[in-house]
Amino acid sequence: MKSNRSMQSIYFKSKLSLKYKSELERIFYFNINQKNHLKKIDEAVEVFGIPRLILNGNYVSFTFDKVNSFQVLYALDDEDEDAHLLGVIIFYSDLPTNIKIMHIAVDENCSSRGEFKEETIAARLIDEVRKISLALKSIKTFTLPYTSFKISLRTNFSFY
Repeated sequence: MKSNRSMQSIYFKSKLSLKYKSELERIFYFNINQKNHLKKIDEAVEVFGIPRLILNGNYVSFTFDKVNSFQVLYALDDEDEDAHLLGVIIFYSDLPTNIKIMHIAVDENCSSRGEFKEETIAARLIDEVRKISLALKSIKTFTLPYTSFKISLRTNFSFY
């Protein structure tokens, strides 16, 4: 990740090149911060199924045992080929009026204890899902990961 004092631009993509497979595995499966949320992650796996990486042509994606229709957003620090993967968020519409965030994982360096904690990557991923949800007229709320707490899309607040 690029280092300077101002807030970095984050680039969101719905497809991730196969070249990021190892980086995605590290962030999603081998993240040292998972130990802080193991019980909630285990509960999410029970509800959604085991998240598995799959290769889809030149892209890497996820599949779940119990949820077939979901969206994935990846956060990167640049649009260029040498961009670093900062995080991933997986979500779906669990009710006609709600978006449920299933899983979220960020690079350890971008976590609340990391060198780049001020970039608030997890919050920015959540906010991007909120923005996407606002474009869908039927969606009124979204549910944060590992909770049942629903937040109105119209709530005025700032994650960062």
